[in-house]
Amino acid sequence: MSSPSSCHSWLACAAILFPIGYVTPAPAVAPAPAPIVTPYAQRGPLEIRNVSPPTRAPLQFARIEFTVQLSATFDNPFDPADVTLDAQVTAPSGKTLSVPGFLYRPFERALQGGREKLTAEADPSWRIRFCPTEAGEHSITLALRDRTGSVVNKGLQFAVKASPQAPGFVRISPRDRRYFEFDNGRSYFPVGANVCWGGGRGTFDYDDWFPAYAKAGCNYARLWLSPNWTTFALERAGQAAEGLGLGQFDLANAWRIDHVLELAETGGLYVMLCIDSFNILREKTSYPQWENTPHNAVHGGPLNRPAEFFTNAEMDRFYRNKLRYLVARYGAFTHVLSWEFWNEVDITTDYKTEPVRDWHGRMAKALRELDPYRHLITTSFARTSGDKAVDTLPVLDYVQSHHYNSPDLAVTLANAQSNKAAYNKPHYVGEIGADSGGPRSADDPQGLQVHDPLWVTIATGGSGAAQSWWWDNLIHPRKLYPLYTPVSRFVADIDWPAEGIRSIEPRVEWPPGSSPAEGSKPPLLAWAIAGQSTSVAWVRVEGRTWRRVCGQKEAVPAAPPSVLLLPGLRNGPWHAQVWDTWSEAILQENDLEIGNSQAARISLPAIERDVAVKLRFTKK
Repeated sequence: MSSPSSCHSWLACAAILFPIGYVTPAPAVAPAPAPIVTPYAQRGPLEIRNVSPPTRAPLQFARIEFTVQLSATFDNPFDPADVTLDAQVTAPSGKTLSVPGFLYRPFERALQGGREKLTAEADPSWRIRFCPTEAGEHSITLALRDRTGSVVNKGLQFAVKASPQAPGFVRISPRDRRYFEFDNGRSYFPVGANVCWGGGRGTFDYDDWFPAYAKAGCNYARLWLSPNWTTFALERAGQAAEGLGLGQFDLANAWRIDHVLELAETGGLYVMLCIDSFNILREKTSYPQWENTPHNAVHGGPLNRPAEFFTNAEMDRFYRNKLRYLVARYGAFTHVLSWEFWNEVDITTDYKTEPVRDWHGRMAKALRELDPYRHLITTSFARTSGDKAVDTLPVLDYVQSHHYNSPDLAVTLANAQSNKAAYNKPHYVGEIGADSGGPRSADDPQGLQVHDPLWVTIATGGSGAAQSWWWDNLIHPRKLYPLYTPVSRFVADIDWPAEGIRSIEPRVEWPPGSSPAEGSKPPLLAWAIAGQSTSVAWVRVEGRTWRRVCGQKEAVPAAPPSVLLLPGLRNGPWHAQVWDTWSEAILQENDLEIGNSQAARISLPAIERDVAVKLRFTKK
């Protein structure tokens, strides 16, 4: 057998099998609860038998995967107290990353009678997924531990080629901590929607949905990994012998997540993975699932009441195990934008701030220790105001707002952005809809509840555009994807962290020489932000709200021509564009010079619905 140093290609080196490992006795530890006996239990001598090399040359920021053939003695492969497989990866810089392994099973999907059916293609096997963030020579040491001891194997080396075009993972920008950017410094501004679960067609729905969002220029989506009925539910109540119940993860649904994340990669979408939703800890009203959750003692879980989730030590252990599996299986995807602990945690039964705050602190710390790639971490609340004690925790990277049912969505979202700007974290609207009770598709065929939140959140300094709900019963059936195209093109050339964005107070006046009624002002509302080289405004006909137009079927008159005044821009030459936000057409554009203490003056045409304005500083 050749030594690694004698290999002349990454593939030849990767093909080297690990030498026979050495076994050490298991350390003395406090007794752990008896492992759950799963259908994946194994009895065998402890050894790593073979490691299959990746099938493609490793590239920087490209995911690679190793299949590990091993033998061990364990009952539950999802419980690190029973068995663990870990890789220690040494990068060219000398930095060492700990990458957990995971149990994987391949599936084949088919549509039968309009419903997705998965069929296992092979027996479960162990995998290591790794995403190299550096170019150059890497080495891996594998460590396998079970109840009988541990074995360590060394010998795998591979070379990673630089990939200058790959942006890397999404981070909080060091240039402006209110915005996102990639590892390579390129700005990231999320534009997309909640696409949280599929219908009966399962992942086949995503084959339609994700390409449609991508074609419209979107770069964001959100998936739910609970409750039990969702397409991607990892935990479902049932018998342990059938691979169900708390402490095990549904390998078929885990495969579905793989498939959809791969679709996201293809389409350039970055996905927020929502780990749990309030439903699993909610009793009796408003979409309760407590009776069906495996956390419930009725189904063998450790909890007698929902609120115990945040204080029960055994529940903490189960949750940490889940975090480990999530990191092992999905952490190497650069297109995983972030981990979201909870969807709307404040409407779990008997919600109390202090234990929930402390739980987020513990679990974010545990996740940071597990995740070698440092994905962003967040959580969400049903109340638009959130819970400041949780939102401002330093271990949570960014905050969100959810909102439904207000008289004027734009005004409410502008206020939410203003309130949460004080946290000095990125903030975007994670859910938005006109009516929490349903999509009101017949009332809103043009998608006003999608359109207006997108534009007002851009013009008020959000770290991303508002992310609409009702993806499967409004956006897709009404074919509203083109609403995103003007948005994505409008923001595409803005380097948000470089701008030093600040809110400004726009004004709208009548044009010189016009003769309006004395004391009146144009019937328009405007929101605006300004930066070093970019200023953005959104102007909407006053009173043209979803409630009036779609709910009450009122005809709101158009606004006549007017002038938009934007104060506080830097002196010098600017180029102004007025955009039709529904068609992305540029209605008019002109150059202007701003002198000392002057506001930029932009002539606006008659406005039937709304317009967006973009000003770019032009160097002389």
